Amino acid sequence: MGTRNFILESNLPNVSTKQVHEGKSFGLLLGSDVVLLKATYGAYHSSDGESQALKQSEIGGGINFYPLKLMSAKMKYFSPYVIVHNTKSTIRLSGTYTPEVEKSTAPAKDKDACTCPCCQASSAMADDPDKKMMVEEKPAESLPFNGKVSTSRIAVGAGLQCNLRKNNLFLRLFAEAKYGMGIGSKSSVVALEKTKVANQMGIDFGVSFGLTGQKR
Repeated sequence: MGTRNFILESNLPNVSTKQVHEGKSFGLLLGSDVVLLKATYGAYHSSDGESQALKQSEIGGGINFYPLKLMSAKMKYFSPYVIVHNTKSTIRLSGTYTPEVEKSTAPAKDKDACTCPCCQASSAMADDPDKKMMVEEKPAESLPFNGKVSTSRIAVGAGLQCNLRKNNLFLRLFAEAKYGMGIGSKSSVVALEKTKVANQMGIDFGVSFGLTGQKR
């Protein structure tokens, strides 16, 4: 389980906000006592308690490095570690966003006219504030899907795990925090081209279990 804290930057006023998402992640681990390779998948949603207009999925891979194990430090139950992780997150936006519509002399049916849900909704509600308010207050399940924004990032951080082992079985309780720096972003629709996810802070805690080649 974990949280993702970030700022969604956009030229659309209703989209540009600070976000705190909560959710769960699952993963696979493979390695030694010094280095662990991991692959993860997570699903997160807005934690404001009012809507689910923003949903985030995250897939990634990286390593956990245990420097004290490399120095032969004897820590039976607790092990600190360093995290280096590469992730790709996709945020799905649902709702009706009403950016200011620029004046244009192009014909209404011009082939370059934007037909995305955002711009169509903006034109339809530009002269009707009451209608705009009613649409924005609809529950998330009735809001239309507008598009998605994908961001790639490199994350670094640290964690602490508690080790429990019996014979060749292990159980590890862990807590970790990491900071992700964006290295690329793209959107699925033109209306979200200027929308991006700023650097992200993630906090995770959970449990891992499995088999080890070393017996105690």
